[in-house]
Amino acid sequence: VSYLPERIEYRPPETAVSMADIDAKARADALKLEGNTFLKEKAFEKAEECYTKAIELDSTVEAFYTNRCLVRTNQGKFDAGIDDCLAALKMNPRSAKAFGRMGSTQYQAGRYELSSEAYTKALECDPGNVTYQQGLEAAQGRM
Repeated sequence: VSYLPERIEYRPPETAVSMADIDAKARADALKLEGNTFLKEKAFEKAEECYTKAIELDSTVEAFYTNRCLVRTNQGKFDAGIDDCLAALKMNPRSAKAFGRMGSTQYQAGRYELSSEAYTKALECDPGNVTYQQGLEAAQGRM
């Protein structure tokens, strides 16, 4: 006599990650690496395309947005770059990198007061960061 049910039905928890999700995350990470290579080569259009595809596959990774911001800033797409920073900040409201990229983008757009505000926030999140401090001083020098 067996006390076990004939068939045990396994139901994964609702938070379980499917193989498709794992595959999408791996492809997104690969696209980020490809985008990074294009960024180093200053192939901004191709880099932007890679980061955008990565975001389409996995919209939960802050770095995809901050990297795309950098590319868009280099293309002169300042408002789109700011939108990427804001998306990253929705995920991580204390993202020094997102605030720093926002500061740089605002500076390059000639919005020095907004740049100063963003760099100040970046320094609140990452005190002592030399890059953010230099950005803040440059922005304040233009106000």
